Amino acid sequence: MTLASFGVDLSAVYFLGRFKSDRTAVVSNNLLVGVLGGLVTGVLLAAVGILFHQQLLRGISTGVFLLFVISVPCLYFNGFAQLIAWGLGRIAGANVSGLIEGSSFLLGTAVVLAVIGPHLVPLIALRVLTAVGISVFLLLYLRRVARYQFRPSGRVLRRQLGYGVKNYASSLLWLVLLQSDLVLCNYFLGSGPTGVYSVAVSLGIPVSMVGAVLGHLIFQRVASDESRPRRIANTNRALRVLLPTLALSAIVLGVSANWLVTLLYGSNFSGAVEALVLILPGLMALSFETVLMNFLAGEGSPSIVYWAPLVGLVINLGANLFVIPRWGINGAATTSTIGYVVVLVLVLRHYLRATRCRPGAVLLLKRGDLQGLWRPGDELSTGLPARAGVT
Repeated sequence: MTLASFGVDLSAVYFLGRFKSDRTAVVSNNLLVGVLGGLVTGVLLAAVGILFHQQLLRGISTGVFLLFVISVPCLYFNGFAQLIAWGLGRIAGANVSGLIEGSSFLLGTAVVLAVIGPHLVPLIALRVLTAVGISVFLLLYLRRVARYQFRPSGRVLRRQLGYGVKNYASSLLWLVLLQSDLVLCNYFLGSGPTGVYSVAVSLGIPVSMVGAVLGHLIFQRVASDESRPRRIANTNRALRVLLPTLALSAIVLGVSANWLVTLLYGSNFSGAVEALVLILPGLMALSFETVLMNFLAGEGSPSIVYWAPLVGLVINLGANLFVIPRWGINGAATTSTIGYVVVLVLVLRHYLRATRCRPGAVLLLKRGDLQGLWRPGDELSTGLPARAGVT
């Protein structure tokens, strides 16, 4: 469903923040695309499932599959509506839908299993009802907080699409970059070593998630802040705090890797320990780079957002074809780290040149950085030239 959005969903955050005069058009456009796109995606998914049932859905009845497909238009729409709320600065409201979804799945699944038993259809029905309920909630919520008149604009939608396609291309390249090592491991090494490698990657997720969470906040704040010196200053401060946080997290994970793997997965997965240690620097780079990418998305998404992951992907794929057959999952972990670091170097270089900041303004923690990570109006020492208005 994310692949079917063409980046229009994310464009709401940027356009609602940066072009406030187009607010009615952007909200209307994204609601319209969310509804129509969801219906089209659901129909296409149903058609593919029916036509290629034996190849794709062997063992799953057509009725069960079509029951799930009912939720697809709602899930698609919910993604658009959440990002509209995010673009309006209603972050708590956008997160409520996620809380409803998580609570419904956790508590609802427990109730279904206790009352009906382990049957697939009631669980899928629960998912469908949850998606429909969240759609109704988001529609009513946006109607109340956005206070818009439904007036879509083709002119604004074309601008949104032009912006969104760049982020869409970046997302596709990152998807391939992040998953290609697992695919190649499975091809060259088989499912056993690939399973061990997936354990190493999953244990490193907390490191990359830090940057993902912070990046979403940076994206919305940068898009909505009219003062470029201030948004650069606040982003620099966030990055300076992020770097030692990532380093500490990676050190803790690396030191406790052997204990964690044995405790959670058993000694049969001990091979994941070295792979985890090798991939941790790359996950640090990925997390840091995610925040930089979100800043750039809030600045209009220059071409570096897709060129950098393309370079990283080419390097990673080429290296993996050589190292995985020879050094197994440790080779895959090493090439992933190299690929992520290359992307970080390219993006950081662009960021420093575009903002005219010194490296120390981004990398070295300063006194007072921990006192409120984002307070509009703070004057921070960011390394910007004096004429930029921030000292």
